[in-house]
Amino acid sequence: MADFSGVGANALEYIALLARQLTLRQMSVRLRVLSVAADLGTADGLYAQPALPPLPLLEQRLAALERLRETSVTYTHELLQRPVAECLPEMLPASVPTVLVCGRANLPVAANAHTALQLIRLVMQPLLLVPQQYHEHAVPLRIVFDTDRKPARLPKSVAIVPEFLLQFQPNRVLYLGQGRVGARRLLTRVIPEAVAIHIHTSEQAPEPDDILANVHATQLLNGLSHTIQTNQHVSIEQGIIETALAHAADLLMFVARQQSLPGALFYNSPTAGLMQRTPIPALVIPEAAPVPWPA
Repeated sequence: MADFSGVGANALEYIALLARQLTLRQMSVRLRVLSVAADLGTADGLYAQPALPPLPLLEQRLAALERLRETSVTYTHELLQRPVAECLPEMLPASVPTVLVCGRANLPVAANAHTALQLIRLVMQPLLLVPQQYHEHAVPLRIVFDTDRKPARLPKSVAIVPEFLLQFQPNRVLYLGQGRVGARRLLTRVIPEAVAIHIHTSEQAPEPDDILANVHATQLLNGLSHTIQTNQHVSIEQGIIETALAHAADLLMFVARQQSLPGALFYNSPTAGLMQRTPIPALVIPEAAPVPWPA
């Protein structure tokens, strides 16, 4: 989903890169481009009635999509005629494996006016956010998955995530070589594709087995080799971002809790902070609703 701003164009360029990679891997992929002639810089754009875009902008969008056709990526293009919040849920049936992609502007807006934080309320599909300042456009070879160690009730729609992530991993054939020198060189090259992290503010770190059990229960990293790391930090949000960058991550993944989505609890949560400020693309996994409310 992309508006006609530079943010939308950047997100479209990024997802086109991923689509080309998936096509090269012979994965059946259909890119469905939803163009929105409303400003998605803030959440107001999700509820606004779209107008027709200026002709030059529409021609630029169509030209960018035509270049996709030359790379054998199959796509459809739709110009939304109704507000996003009205039509998007019905356009994304849970029965069709889907990853929704949207750009994220770097606007200093209040949390409750942030597009991404409203968008995660509307859909039950994984939401891939592409920050405005992210222009590296690298396929996600290195993934950091943040876990809060709490059980997660995930909808069936997120079953696409492990297969989606696996398609970006290279088929590596590594030559062992001779003797201990060859073995040491090999070990330096065998780097897990994913790191599951837990950032804590307490003095004592949790047991790694507890984190590992939580990660495996989500099944989001199935098939990916992964390691576990804990870090202490005064800020959960900042600790997650710093750890992801320290691991040279191409993608940050975390669960958005339904329990906190309806109000201020969500807007003030580390999850909301990450969605607004992560400098690398983020794959936000929605939790299944309903979740029992605390007493």
